[in-house]
Amino acid sequence: MCSKSFKEKLIELKEKGFDIKECKTNYLLYWKAENSDQEVKIILPEIYLEKND
Repeated sequence: MCSKSFKEKLIELKEKGFDIKECKTNYLLYWKAENSDQEVKIILPEIYLEKND
C-alpha cells in the first residue's frame, strides 16, 4: 500500500509515458507510537522507472 499522493504521482508519470521497470525494498522501518504497543511496518521502496517510446 502506498500513500494517496504517491499514487497520484505514479498516475502522473504513467500519463507522461513512464512505467515501473523494477521495484525493491530499500529500508524497513518499524513505527511504534508512544501511547501504543502496536508496531507498524513501513516499507520504503526503491523504484526504477522506464520511459516508453
